[in-house]
Amino acid sequence: MSKGLKALVLVSCMVIVVAGLKLAAPIVVPFLLASFLAIVSAPLVFWMAQQGVPRVVSVGTAFLGNLILVALLGRLVIESSTALYQRLPRYQDRLIEVLYEASEAASSFGFEVAPERLLAWLDVGQLFGVFAGALKGFIGTLVSLLLVLLIVVFMLLEAAGLRGKLKHILAEPNRDLGPYAKTTSQVQKYLVVKTVASLITGVLAGTWNFALGVELALLLGVLAFALNFIPTIGSILAAVPAMLLALVTGGVSLSLVVAGGYLVINTVIGNFFEPRILGRALGLSPLVVLLSVIFWGWILGPVGALLSVPMTNVLRIFIANTDDLRWLAILLGPTLPEDEQPLPLASDVST
Repeated sequence: MSKGLKALVLVSCMVIVVAGLKLAAPIVVPFLLASFLAIVSAPLVFWMAQQGVPRVVSVGTAFLGNLILVALLGRLVIESSTALYQRLPRYQDRLIEVLYEASEAASSFGFEVAPERLLAWLDVGQLFGVFAGALKGFIGTLVSLLLVLLIVVFMLLEAAGLRGKLKHILAEPNRDLGPYAKTTSQVQKYLVVKTVASLITGVLAGTWNFALGVELALLLGVLAFALNFIPTIGSILAAVPAMLLALVTGGVSLSLVVAGGYLVINTVIGNFFEPRILGRALGLSPLVVLLSVIFWGWILGPVGALLSVPMTNVLRIFIANTDDLRWLAILLGPTLPEDEQPLPLASDVST
């Protein structure tokens, strides 16, 4: 088979897979969420197993912990969203005042700005409709998370016997599974560290907003936690609603202070904390980050956009440990100094 024909077959297979994923999104999304929670919860389950705790007890503990976190998150978001819903008219009135003040300030410098065009966008009825739809979708997600947590339980129960199954699948019972274990360890380390970094980001952002007196600080902290899984873009998206709330409650100066806090938090976490623990080789290029958000968001919706970068990085870790596709993993990664290896093969990582 010629190279051109091979490329054509490969592209055709990719189109079929992408189309299948888009059609199967209602099934794929819960499975992806369950896989994410299972990988993050696995270290706790394995540690408890090493301490002699029965597997059922360790998995039950992980399930209970995830259930409590989901319940707390759901209650927090619903209560904060209800408060936001009640305050939208007041925020709209204040935003109108800010627009007119900005228009007058711009006119004093010779710039003519027509706030009426912007005011046409600030229809309270439309805002309520968008908000109600988002809240309804979130409640539906919470209901589906119960199914997700059940899938997590069965994944964790099966994890202990996965090594034996792999050996039988490979038809080589005595084969060294070290490279596979190292690849899995790299994936697990990335997801766990990214989750911890996002949690720290959310706590710091929420605390910063609360200290400055910005309303709905807890909701802003949860938003910062979720969007931190998307490097660069996520931090900008998380800062926008915080700046708007600060603008309508405290004015331009408070909004700028909030923006400065977000800049410091994301600079420290994204440029010092994560690279120091993960290494720069586990990152992605900014272009790949943007394209992955668009691609996975188009296929799987909001959940796909949220988990786009972790999924792309996990895929990159796996293909980096293959000889045929290692070049693609290097292409997807960030620009590194010439003396730094771009994501070493699992077989090259010392035990």
